[in-house]
Amino acid sequence: MMQLLSPTWRKHGLWGLLFVALAAWAGTTYPDFLKALGQRESSMNQFAVNRYGYAGLFQMGSLALQDAGYKTATGAWTGKDGINSQADYLADAQAQVNAVTAYQQKAEAFILSQHLDTAIGTTVSGVQITASGLIAGYHLVGPGALRNYINNGIVASDGNGVPITTYIQQFADYGLPVNGTTYASVVAATPTGGVATIVTPPSVSYATTAPLVNMSPLLLPSVATTPTYATAAAGFQGATGYAMGDVRALMMLLVAALVLLWFGYTLTSSWQGFSAGTLTVFNLKSNVIQGSIVVMLLMYIIW
Repeated sequence: MMQLLSPTWRKHGLWGLLFVALAAWAGTTYPDFLKALGQRESSMNQFAVNRYGYAGLFQMGSLALQDAGYKTATGAWTGKDGINSQADYLADAQAQVNAVTAYQQKAEAFILSQHLDTAIGTTVSGVQITASGLIAGYHLVGPGALRNYINNGIVASDGNGVPITTYIQQFADYGLPVNGTTYASVVAATPTGGVATIVTPPSVSYATTAPLVNMSPLLLPSVATTPTYATAAAGFQGATGYAMGDVRALMMLLVAALVLLWFGYTLTSSWQGFSAGTLTVFNLKSNVIQGSIVVMLLMYIIW
């Protein structure tokens, strides 16, 4: 399902479809990710252009647009999606969504080629690494700085002084893969991913020669600081280590599994009864229809 996850996950098509449905309900799908990114970058203003020339919903620069196929190496527009000027680009929100998607597909390929996905589930400088967090870090500071952070713990910042760690945290735990979506889906999204900013302890001395970035958080000396969380969901994750959306998704997945098992049992027993002559064709059809309605209602509630 997720290109940055192992092939074992991709074998389970049914579970993948169920998880996609649950992720959509939990507000952590790819459109949710783009909505959160657009809110951070431009307050969802498709006509925004900053002082460095970064433009649109996702504040993409010339190099990013080259990677997305909208500009040549000389900076000329290629005509992709009918975009031949910055005015065309700013006027077309769907093209902006297409451009950021193509750019993030490049990011995904880079992450896999450099094996940075092996860091998913670990912490770097106290920051939890997730697949969507890696994509967001790439979006902010580019491939080299992302690789340097994951491999060496060096925290780079963009031209506005925003560190890569901020994006890796803020855009954590959103659903992937990066794939085509619509501007309407992005506008309608209700993002709930991300985690609270970790409070950095004051500078202290350590009786070790190991780099701080490689130390387990359990080895850090205790400090009298209390983490603060922007939302109840962030507080839940800080207290339990699990995202509220993930817990909710797991519970719904269990309910869905039980309903599917019940439906399978109903179909099997009804067919056996029909084969044995204890059920009529009408009874068989009625059981199938009733079971199908229950399953469809469940999927409608989840979706």
